[in-house]
Amino acid sequence: MKRVCPGFTLIELLIVISIIGLLFSFGLAQYMQFNRQQMLTQSAQELKNNLRYAQSKAMTGEKPAACGARALEGYKLVFISNKSYKIVAVCNVDINVRTNFFLRKNVEFDSASFPIQIQFKVLAQGVIGFRSLVLKHSVTNNTETVTVTESGEIR
Repeated sequence: MKRVCPGFTLIELLIVISIIGLLFSFGLAQYMQFNRQQMLTQSAQELKNNLRYAQSKAMTGEKPAACGARALEGYKLVFISNKSYKIVAVCNVDINVRTNFFLRKNVEFDSASFPIQIQFKVLAQGVIGFRSLVLKHSVTNNTETVTVTESGEIR
């Protein structure tokens, strides 16, 4: 009489494990690409939020105590490097309001669009240094653009 042993052969198990390994590697690659895109998108959103913060401070004319008797001219973002910037109040001298914002890992300002500063004048009197800022992910070379128009619109 012939005995039948239910189960899988070694070759069947190796094939299944290979298929699972391939699916896992494709899934991991897609996740890494998604994660890099999210870092870029989040950096652009943080930059927009900080631009809006400086714009709202300038529109209300809220003067920091460190300005003293000097007149407030506006608020600006000063770009320190291709990965960092800060917000300062302009009262004949620059007074730090929020310092050293850093972009996320592998995200930087594109060197072609790298500005020195963008200033929002007091009481919506306009913008100095309006332009498009291009954020680039250094690994994937994907880009995200943040635009400040002459009228102060941030997109």
